Parts: sequence; structure tokens; C-alpha cells
Amino acid sequence: MENDNKMIEKANESGKDNEPNYFPRWLVGIFVIVIGVVFLLKAHGYHDWLPFRQNWWALFILIPAVMMYLSVYERYKRLGRFDAEAGGRLTGALAITVVAVIFLAGLSWHKWWPLFIIVGGLSIIFNKGWGKE
Repeated sequence: MENDNKMIEKANESGKDNEPNYFPRWLVGIFVIVIGVVFLLKAHGYHDWLPFRQNWWALFILIPAVMMYLSVYERYKRLGRFDAEAGGRLTGALAITVVAVIFLAGLSWHKWWPLFIIVGGLSIIFNKGWGKE
């Protein structure tokens, strides 16, 4: 029994046990309502006010990125430090954000693909746990 408690404490210290739910129900509900309103306005011809009229669908790419950013924040808040797992999540979130921005802004992949190399380099620099067990 005492050995089990030590294992639970160790798992909680490492931050790999019981990851919190990052989006409360009300936030997900509001997001779904906003999407529905946008589709309704678009269907009735009131889409001129949308900032990204051509590639608006790329906003959906940002959903996992936002979840990952919140995951990094929650992990930092829980552990009190930035660890390798948070660094990996942040790298993934940045890469997804770059993809979404390229689509939303209508940029050319041919010119902007080096941003992924930059994100990788930032990950190597700021991820202190890289290469450690």
C-alpha cells in the first residue's frame, strides 16, 4: 500500500498522470455556436465581414494548436517548470500554427517552408530535456 502511494506521488511529480481537461464544456459550446452562426451568415450571404473569406476552413487547423498551447500552459502551471514534454507539445503547436497561418494568409508554401526549420531550431534551443531520459 505504501509502495503504491510512492508510485502515485512519483507519477504526479512527473506530470504524466491525470492530465487535466483543457476545455470546459461551456467553452466548447460557445465555439460550436460561433461556428454555427458563421455558417448561417455565410449561407445567407453575409460573409463579407469575415477576415479570411477564401481559406476560412483553415481556422479548424488551429483547434488542435490551441489545445496544445493550453496543455503546455496547464503543465507549466502544474509542475512549476517547463519540461521536455511541454517543449514537445509547444513545438507541435507552433508547427500547426505555421500551417494555419500559411493557409489563412494565402501564402506560398514555396517561399515559407523554411519556417518549419526555424520552429525545429527553436525547439532544440528551448527544450532543455532534449536527448535526456
